[in-house]
Amino acid sequence: MKVQTHSSLHNLLDNRMDNRTFKFYCEHAKNVPNSYCQLQKINGREVMIGGKKLINFNAINYLGLESHPEMIESAQQAIAKWGTLAGSARAAAELDLFQTLEKRLADWLGVDDVMVFTTVTLANHGIIPLLMRTGSLLLTDQEVHNSVQRSAIEAKGAGATLRNFKHDDFAQLERLLVEQRRLHDHCMIALDGVYSMQGTYLNLPAYEAIAKQYDCSLYIDDAHGFGVIGPQGRGIVAHHGSDYDNKIYVASLEKGLASLGGFAVIPAGSRDYFKYNSYTYTFAGQLPPPYLASSLTALDILEREGDLRVQRLNGLIHRVKQEVTEMGFEIVGEDNPFPLVMVKIGGMSDIPRVSQYFFDQGIHILAVGFPVVPLSHGAMVRISLSAIHTDQQVDQLMDAFRGLSAHMKQGQAA
Repeated sequence: MKVQTHSSLHNLLDNRMDNRTFKFYCEHAKNVPNSYCQLQKINGREVMIGGKKLINFNAINYLGLESHPEMIESAQQAIAKWGTLAGSARAAAELDLFQTLEKRLADWLGVDDVMVFTTVTLANHGIIPLLMRTGSLLLTDQEVHNSVQRSAIEAKGAGATLRNFKHDDFAQLERLLVEQRRLHDHCMIALDGVYSMQGTYLNLPAYEAIAKQYDCSLYIDDAHGFGVIGPQGRGIVAHHGSDYDNKIYVASLEKGLASLGGFAVIPAGSRDYFKYNSYTYTFAGQLPPPYLASSLTALDILEREGDLRVQRLNGLIHRVKQEVTEMGFEIVGEDNPFPLVMVKIGGMSDIPRVSQYFFDQGIHILAVGFPVVPLSHGAMVRISLSAIHTDQQVDQLMDAFRGLSAHMKQGQAA
């Protein structure tokens, strides 16, 4: 795999692309019909790919609000009033919908202040390197989201000391703190609220105790938890009955609220610091009007229907986990109700065949391996459940899993 010229840029690309892991991943990806594919149509939990209708177990729309009539109506009304785009960075001007949404989120969570960013990724990049600079110690869980890891590297470039620790390895974390904390003025521990590849909930009380003992703050990316776990979907902090003191809490408006954007809970009195110094807040393109409006509508729906939708979703999660386990498959992760269910299905070389099998069965689902998941996990199928999946659609998914074992054995025999 080479670029057919000899300019400096192409020589650079040739060097970067001359990597066995990259080549292996690319060759596999080309033979996996349920990845990097184009959706020609979406209708509820059905999609069309290459002219074929499939049930969608690959979309992260946990509560199914994306097709809610009120969501669609509010987005359409916002377009009619504001147009499709505000057309400036927030440093110049912003829609007053931002202030409305930020206040609504703050009231919803019972906090002093919230700042809305265009995405969770931009929130992470706009906050972590801003706080973690020379004289700071930043400790990250090795399985924290990639955007947090990349933001940590940016912080390292700004002078922060960066250290990683194995997922939930409290002994290693304490060793790092004993060695490093006294050498730095500030310390922050970066974590996920829910680790989406395993459905592992953050052990918040344990990290709060460590943070208090070693005078650290916590940074929590709860992109997957907000809207799905905790009372009325208020996220991992509410799930543990804790508060937002000594924390930066970041979450998504996408996974649970079926909109676009991210937000950060910030301490009282700190808005001006973030507003005028966070480049991804000030200079990134602002959220289009329909997403601001639909996020507000999603919160209305959560107040009315959130518990019922989560109850329905948790029922589907329990059913799928139980039946897949009874079939003899291994589920990776803790036994917590979470709509992403990871099922082991073999090694890396099995991914194309497994993906094609599900595609042939009319199931759009993700089969993944390294580097998406640790190499030790082998290959897995990620089932993404939604509150609006029907029982009949889940029946079809379970029938496909029942036939998967025989399909795998046939492939090994061949």
